[in-house]
Amino acid sequence: MTCFDILIVGINMWALKEIEIGLYSAISIYIINKVIEIIAEGINFTKMIFIVSDKYEEIAIEISEKLGRGSTAISAIRYV
Repeated sequence: MTCFDILIVGINMWALKEIEIGLYSAISIYIINKVIEIIAEGINFTKMIFIVSDKYEEIAIEISEKLGRGSTAISAIRYV
């Protein structure tokens, strides 16, 4: 879609010899595409932390009670 828009703006700039209109069009296409991307994907800022500990149950309870967030325990085996 963006490539098609850029092609149309390029042809318009070439045919009408109006660079200023083409630049404004390119800026508006960029802004519109960013807005569509934000709407489609949502504003979702996530952070992930890996905590390596033998006391994972206690840590999970604290995270749940104090932060109100969920946690996931991943079982792993250490090979040396």
